[in-house]
Amino acid sequence: MTSLQGARVLITGAGSGLGRACALAFASRGARIAVSDLRLDAAQDTVKLLEARGAEALALALDVCSEESFAAAVAQVQDAWGGVDVLVNNAGVATAGTVAESPVKQWQWVLDINLLGCVRGARAVIPLMQAQRRGHIVNVASFAGIANPPALASYNAAKAAVISLSETLRFELYPDIGVSV
Repeated sequence: MTSLQGARVLITGAGSGLGRACALAFASRGARIAVSDLRLDAAQDTVKLLEARGAEALALALDVCSEESFAAAVAQVQDAWGGVDVLVNNAGVATAGTVAESPVKQWQWVLDINLLGCVRGARAVIPLMQAQRRGHIVNVASFAGIANPPALASYNAAKAAVISLSETLRFELYPDIGVSV
C-alpha cells in the first residue's frame, strides 16, 4: 500500500458516493483531504467521517460549473496547506435517453458538469502544479465512455470526452504533472 502521508488532495463531489469513498481511501494512506461538494453540508458530513478516523480535512463548497468557484477552492487549499498535490475530478451526474429523445438542454447539463467540470478543475490546478513541478490529476470517467450502452447517449458521450481529455492532458503536462482517468 502506497503512503500518501501529508499529500494535499482536493476531491470534487466528495459529499457522498464515489467521492466520499475516494476521500476515505486517500485518508487511509495519510493524505489530507479537501472535501468539496455543491452542497457544503454534504462535504461537512464527509469531513466528520474523516476526522473520526484521525484524518486532516477541510469542507469546501464547490460548483464545478464555475471557474470562480474552482479558483476559490484551490486558493483555500493553498492557503491552508501550501498547495495541491492531487486533484480528483469526481463530481458528475447521470443521464439517460436516446439521441432522438434527449433534449439538447440535457446534453448541455451533463457536458457542463461531467466534461467541463474536469476542464475547469484541470485549469484551476495546472498553474499551481506547474509551479510546484509536481502533481497529479485524476478524472473520473466510466466504462460507458468506452462501451456506449444504448439509451445513455449524452452520458456516454460526456464520459468518452473525459477519457479523451485525460489522454490529451497526459501528453500536455508530462513529465511534471501526471494524469489518470
